[in-house]
Amino acid sequence: PGTFVLTRKTTDLVLLAGSTMFSVGLRLALPVTAAMLMVDVALALLGRINSHLQLLTIAFPVKIVLSLVLLGWLVMLLPALMRGGASTTFAAARALISR
Repeated sequence: PGTFVLTRKTTDLVLLAGSTMFSVGLRLALPVTAAMLMVDVALALLGRINSHLQLLTIAFPVKIVLSLVLLGWLVMLLPALMRGGASTTFAAARALISR
C-alpha cells in the first residue's frame, strides 16, 4: 500500500498510453499544419508572380477561413479519433490502477 513498483509491464503500459496520446494529437494537428504550409507556399508564389500585390491583406482572411473550415472538418473527425485513442489509453490506465 502506498508504493509503486516499476516493472516491465507497467513501463510498457505507460509508454503505450503516452504514445497513443501523442499519436492522436499529431493526427489532429498535422492536417491543419500541412494546409497552412501549403497556403503560405501558394501566397509566396503569388507574391513572386505579382510583386505589387498586398499579401497581408489577402493572407489573413485566407488563413482564417481555411483554419475555420479545417477545424470544422476536424470536429466531425474528433469522435472517431478520440474513441480509438481513448480506449487504448483508458485500458492502459485501468491496467496500471489495478496493479
